[in-house]
Amino acid sequence: MKEVDYNKLASQFITVLNTKDLGKIEKFVVKNFSPNSLARWEGKGKDRYVGYSMNVALFHGELSVISTELDTSTNRIRHISKVYSKNTDMQHQVVLFFNDDQFQAITGWSIEETPQNQGSKGSLTESQFIEEIKIYTDKLAQRGSFSGTVLLAKNNDILFSAAYGFASRRYDVKNNLETKFQIGSMNKMFTSVAILQLIEGGKVSLDDPLTKFIDKSILGKGDFSKIKIRHLLSHTSGIGNISGYDEIQNKVRSLKDIQHLYTSIDATFDPELNGVTAIRVWFYLVR
Repeated sequence: MKEVDYNKLASQFITVLNTKDLGKIEKFVVKNFSPNSLARWEGKGKDRYVGYSMNVALFHGELSVISTELDTSTNRIRHISKVYSKNTDMQHQVVLFFNDDQFQAITGWSIEETPQNQGSKGSLTESQFIEEIKIYTDKLAQRGSFSGTVLLAKNNDILFSAAYGFASRRYDVKNNLETKFQIGSMNKMFTSVAILQLIEGGKVSLDDPLTKFIDKSILGKGDFSKIKIRHLLSHTSGIGNISGYDEIQNKVRSLKDIQHLYTSIDATFDPELNGVTAIRVWFYLVR
């Protein structure tokens, strides 16, 4: 059986991203991503990978490869390309995950920042640092890589704040310093901090069972008494997402609006035997 040429596939993928052509990106994903990856997210894997890839391509403008390496130190094959992003003027790394199939070998991918050493600028004064932030955010906004607000503070003093881009391109609404943003999974960090503050105050314990706070009769199948707060915070509880939330999320205004969905939450295995994302569920239960 012919071996997979990981370097060639990774190079082809970055080349396709640089075309910013939705049709070419979709064709590459269908041809080279594994059937299991395309079937993820209830059969929406292909669309999600295509959409993510297209968004990355548009955001970065062009990715230039600096170096590559193949990591086979674990049972998961990773190809890592260190790249330079034209739009962000930063280094990133593109990581492709592979199986060992001859065809459709890619099982997923991600891109993350790997900031290079900027020691050549030397030490900056506070005013110089603020000016650097202004220049960089202006550059990103002009290239279409940033749309949002920036606030730089020291102690209780705001050193710099500005708004860029559009809150809605469809309705030509620009961002301002009062614009409200959908912060998505950043809620998980806020929830973790809030729970740990309760623990610090002696109101909650990491070893408290979930059933101390939630009546198990309104939950789904399984033994929820084994699930502790520490399991929820470390993603090792064995419970997953709430089913049906996406369909009603625009109508949710209070906790009561989603309580009827709790019966879809099942405890599928003993805590700590495996890890799945559970803090999102905890957020739904306590907010």
